[in-house]
Amino acid sequence: MKSILIWAAAASVLVAASAASAQTPPPAPQRPAPPAARPGDPPPPPGAGRFGPGAERGRHGFRGPRLTPEERAKRRADLFARMDANKNGQVTFEEYRAFIEAERLERQKRQFERFSGGQSAVTLDQLNARALEREQEMRKRFEGRRGGRGPGPDGPGGF
Repeated sequence: MKSILIWAAAASVLVAASAASAQTPPPAPQRPAPPAARPGDPPPPPGAGRFGPGAERGRHGFRGPRLTPEERAKRRADLFARMDANKNGQVTFEEYRAFIEAERLERQKRQFERFSGGQSAVTLDQLNARALEREQEMRKRFEGRRGGRGPGPDGPGGF
């Protein structure tokens, strides 16, 4: 008799648990409304967002203004013309590779100019001085943000 009561109690607990888990979750909280404009402010232009009319924020941040299909086609044509070295209307693998290498070289030149401070060569002492200068700039720039240094060699629980 006791075993029947125990089995009945266990079955009722299972039924109650399955009924509770089958319920739909509460709806997600709504985002707060944007702050209202001040009295007398003109209404924003249609499509104006945080980054201006027609701008979008993509998954990785600001993507720029939305282009029309004609503008996108023009950009593709300009890029193709820059890749087509012999101007025969076709881009071969060699032309593509040369274009990519030239773009990479230009990017590396710009990076070296920033790295060297516009000089043609850098010594280790100059590099260390420049690194210290940039670290100080970054500290000033982010000072007061995110409340403290956090974990790390100089933060709480340093290692």
